[in-house]
Amino acid sequence: MHCHERCRYQSYRKDITIEPRIIYFETGKSTIDLTPELQAYIRNVKAYIQQKPDARIILTGHTDDVGAQDINQKLGLQRAEKTRAELTKIDIDANRVSLDSKGETQPLKPNNTADGRKVNRRCEIIVQ
Repeated sequence: MHCHERCRYQSYRKDITIEPRIIYFETGKSTIDLTPELQAYIRNVKAYIQQKPDARIILTGHTDDVGAQDINQKLGLQRAEKTRAELTKIDIDANRVSLDSKGETQPLKPNNTADGRKVNRRCEIIVQ
């Protein structure tokens, strides 16, 4: 591996594996707002896992507590599935991506405010 390839790989590792990336969603939705920043992040994930064949991606969908718990569990999974679809669109192998849903069981903030609910509607991307 040449220096520029090694340095780029180390940069991807630092940016991608340190903490989860979070994608936020609207109430009751699993549609992803594919911003230029998110597109760049996904390309970096692809470059990283191409350099590291044993790397895995874990997607965990979450919801706020609006609605029934079983519906929120399914919605969390739909959010993880939609995120996986964006990864596989750029040829990231779906077999390297694990899906999970926590529904409304792991809020980042209390659900008693609009701001709290907003941050709880998410999908976390963890690259290992």
